Amino acid sequence: MNKLMLTWSFLWMDVGIFAAIVLSGAISYFVLNTFYLALIILGIYFTTNFLLLYVARMRPDSMYGQNSHKKHILNGLWWTVQLLPVLGLFGTVLGFFVMFNNLFGTGFDIGNLDMAQRAMAQLSNGYSIALMSTIAGLLTSALLSFKLVVLNYEV
Repeated sequence: MNKLMLTWSFLWMDVGIFAAIVLSGAISYFVLNTFYLALIILGIYFTTNFLLLYVARMRPDSMYGQNSHKKHILNGLWWTVQLLPVLGLFGTVLGFFVMFNNLFGTGFDIGNLDMAQRAMAQLSNGYSIALMSTIAGLLTSALLSFKLVVLNYEV
């Protein structure tokens, strides 16, 4: 199977994954994330599919210097593989900051039931930020690196 057909199959696989996320209702977990970092990570990942298609359509023996252009794009894609989990871990730190800042920064009174309920809601928001951005970063990094290895794109 040539690289262009394989890249198209990866693109349709990602469309299927995205459709499954939306149709299963799991997209609501990404939208609950108030910083939308997980959606940004998914957006970066889905954008890389079009770059992979662009690279797959390039001729290997071009006299116009497309090989160096292809190398720059592949460098960027491998850099993106490293960037995605870092963004996910940044979301983890951000989520824990939101959780603990809301809990300990407001003069929390354990005896006040209404304040305890609001604090639990704020904790769940921070936990959502931490968990969803970490999952999105690690999963998209693994999928993109798998694609680049299978397509045998090396820098």
